[in-house]
Amino acid sequence: MTVGIAVGAAVAGLLTGYLLGRRRKTGDGPAAAPLPGVPADTALTILREFLRNATGPVAVKDLNGRFVLTNDKFAEIHGLTPEQLAGTEIAALYPPEKVRFFQEQDRRMLAAGATTQNEVRATRRDGTAMDLLTTRFPIRDDTGAMFAIGTINTDIGALKAVEAELRAHRDNLEAVVAQRTDELRQINAQKDRFFSIVAHDLRGPFNSILGFSAILMERADRADPEKLKLFATHIHESSKTLFDLLNNLLDWSRLQMNAVSFHTTTLSVSAVVAEAIGQCRRDADAKDIAIEAGIEPALEVVADQTALVTVLRNAVVNAVKFSPPGGRIRVGAVATGGRTEIEIADDGIGMDAETLAGLFDLSRRNTRPGTLGESGTGLGLYICRELVERQDGILRIHSTPDAGTVVRIVLPAPAAGPEAAAPARAPAEAQ
Repeated sequence: MTVGIAVGAAVAGLLTGYLLGRRRKTGDGPAAAPLPGVPADTALTILREFLRNATGPVAVKDLNGRFVLTNDKFAEIHGLTPEQLAGTEIAALYPPEKVRFFQEQDRRMLAAGATTQNEVRATRRDGTAMDLLTTRFPIRDDTGAMFAIGTINTDIGALKAVEAELRAHRDNLEAVVAQRTDELRQINAQKDRFFSIVAHDLRGPFNSILGFSAILMERADRADPEKLKLFATHIHESSKTLFDLLNNLLDWSRLQMNAVSFHTTTLSVSAVVAEAIGQCRRDADAKDIAIEAGIEPALEVVADQTALVTVLRNAVVNAVKFSPPGGRIRVGAVATGGRTEIEIADDGIGMDAETLAGLFDLSRRNTRPGTLGESGTGLGLYICRELVERQDGILRIHSTPDAGTVVRIVLPAPAAGPEAAAPARAPAEAQ
């Protein structure tokens, strides 16, 4: 824009000299050269070259709004020549709203008596638009009286495009910063909630262990064997709960610090499922719950073995916890669309829509006792979702009150060709 102003000032001087010379020549005063100290022919040549080489449209109007002088670039906008434009009023070239706009800009400039600038979008005769910065200035005679209005237009289309691009980048950056800030806020809130849950749930097992171990210390020599067995059972159950809680805490903290290394490889689904079920067998037997696994021996999945066993174990443990004694749990798997889907289904107490919707929301307290009063923190599935998503997988949960729950774990299958490539990672779903 600075270049446009500088060129405008130079052209304004030449135009003033030229028009002043014309006025004097027509009887308003003695004839004078267009520029002092410059021969008339030379000054006119300079003016002609300025107008011809100006980077944008240039025009001069008298105070009644008639065009006195224009360059080729200005005339081309209207599909005319400078000669055809001479004497034409602006009302003949523009729609009424544009005429009013230009007249208002002229009035402001004349009232200020100084150069003004404004941006305008012009439309060429062929319908294409151009963004212009209009420098509007008064043309005065030797007495200082204004007798014409000059306009020099600079094409700022490229500049506007750059400005728009910069705005888009700024808006995008602001959106990214806002998104990251919101994510950090959520992470901090989840962290606070997580440690609140852990702090609360640590007290129960510790109180039980401390209480029953103190009783044993005081009464071990005179307590009957049945009571000793009961106390030992309470201590064992509390220790097991505490151990599970600490494992969840360690897993979660390692995930948040990206300290978990995933070594994905091709695994036999039946072997991984058998390993996970084996770790849950004692709990299932204690409730007389049958676990049935019908999986094709050749079926494979691409995953980290430790992480997948952890996810499957948590899913089976939950199925045992919320199934009634004598219940049944079914584990199956299928390959579809380059993915392997493992399903754990039970016929337990299930969940209502509200519980299901908040299953992965740490701001809610989602723990429920099992069918025999088993306790838990509600953190296991939350961690399982992280473990699955970190392996480009999806965790889906479907549940119906009093009809059971189905957990589906979808992970990449061994690639059989380009069509078997894993899709973009999708979020965990609870439906």
